[in-house]
Amino acid sequence: MDKKTANIISIIMRNAHKKKYKCIVNGCEEESINSHLLQQNGILDNICVERHLYELKVIPVYKWGINNFIIDFKRVGIRNALSLKLYCDKHDSSIFHDIEKSCINYESYRSQLLFSVRTVNNEIRKKEIALDQHNRLKNARTLNFNTEYLNQSIYGTELGIKDLIDIRTKIENELSDPKGLFIFKTLSYPILPVYGSAIFSPLDDIIDPLQEDPYSNILIHLIPLETELKIIIGYEKSNSNDWIRQYYKEWSELDMKELEKKITNLLTNHMENWGISPDLYENFGGKKIDEIIKRTHSTVSDLNYNNDNFNIFD
Repeated sequence: MDKKTANIISIIMRNAHKKKYKCIVNGCEEESINSHLLQQNGILDNICVERHLYELKVIPVYKWGINNFIIDFKRVGIRNALSLKLYCDKHDSSIFHDIEKSCINYESYRSQLLFSVRTVNNEIRKKEIALDQHNRLKNARTLNFNTEYLNQSIYGTELGIKDLIDIRTKIENELSDPKGLFIFKTLSYPILPVYGSAIFSPLDDIIDPLQEDPYSNILIHLIPLETELKIIIGYEKSNSNDWIRQYYKEWSELDMKELEKKITNLLTNHMENWGISPDLYENFGGKKIDEIIKRTHSTVSDLNYNNDNFNIFD
């Protein structure tokens, strides 16, 4: 890719991210603010160092190369950790009051749903940003991109948003009138300096990214507290499969080595929204950082990574 093309793409991507987005709550016309998937006080501040953490981020396009990966670890301030323009100030405060207070009941169905709806809305907004990027690239007269490829990407992204909106609606209905449509459990393990929140589909299920039927999904959250790591995991009862039900069971009663490998697999194979403490990052070394980035890029093409003994905590 020549320098001019890389600069144009960088500007398009940056403008799509900087664009003003309305609050993601239906019918709200207020501008969205930087909303956190996991709050700073009481969660992220348990593992930060000097108010900073490390997360995997997409590097600038002009740094992309044939033999390079497009992501790298970046030091982020706690105010920007796992954050995106999602809600207006009013809705960000009112909707999530129960999981923003000092004493949170992580075992309650309502708390589990609240962590999950914020994650689903984060994925919707990310896809909205990606959709804007695709359309800008398609319409850029100075670029000569494959229109067929971009049209497929746009269509697939629109299908993904549609599926996520369906899940969001079900969670919102459960919050107002709970009927037990979702199964959750909250597990407690000794503290590990990681955090994350995600909704994902089993890799083996993603045969056709443009299929019309909605994928089954896992919802999972890694929440570091002062002395323990809370793990909330769940799924929708009516849209599950054997893989999801087995995966759900596998998180219970793990010893520390099993837990470390399970979390390693989750972060490098399934979860996009995650981070680690600076202390853990500084213990990695160059080879381990390269391996994490390589695995994060290679998950779809090399499912054998699911079955080896790689452990980011060793």
